[in-house]
Amino acid sequence: MREAFSALTWHDLPFLILTIYLSGCVIAIIHEVGHYAFARLVRIPIDRFEVGHWLTVCNTTYSGTHFEIRLLWSPLRMDYTGRVSPGTGTYTHSSVMWLLLGGSIANILTGAITLCCALWFTSVTLFYFSAISILNGLANLLPLPGFDGWYILNIYRYGALDPSGKTREPSS
Repeated sequence: MREAFSALTWHDLPFLILTIYLSGCVIAIIHEVGHYAFARLVRIPIDRFEVGHWLTVCNTTYSGTHFEIRLLWSPLRMDYTGRVSPGTGTYTHSSVMWLLLGGSIANILTGAITLCCALWFTSVTLFYFSAISILNGLANLLPLPGFDGWYILNIYRYGALDPSGKTREPSS
C-alpha cells in the first residue's frame, strides 16, 4: 500500500479530486439507503427517499415510497444531501433511534468492507472511499445540529426530536 501512495504525482490530482467527489456521491446514497433499510426493519413506513441536488436522474414510486435521486451531491450544502421521510404515525423512541442510526451503520460497514478490499488489492481509490465512508458514518453520530447524533441525543434527553419537547416527524 505504501508503494501505491508514493507513486502519486501532481498529474493524479484531478483524478484524486474526482474520486473523492464520486465517493461522496455514493456514500450519500449508501447513508440514505441505510436509513431506509433500518426504517423498514423497525416497521416505519417511508413516504419519500431523496438524495442529491439539481437534475433528477431517477424518479419513481415503489411499494408506497417515492424515490428521487438527483445528479449532484454537494459537500458545501450539507443541509440537504438526502432525506428519508417517514409516513405519519406514532413510533417508539427506539424505532426512531434505529432509523437515525441506520445511515451511520451503513457507512461504517461499507467503509470497513472496502478498507479490507483496499488492503487486499492495494487500491488507493478504495482506501480513500473507505476512509471517507467511515469518517462520514462517525461524523454523523456527533451531537451537532442537523446531524443524526443531534436527533438521537434529543430523543435520549427529552423524549422528542427537538429540545422543546415537541414531537415532530423525523427527517434525516
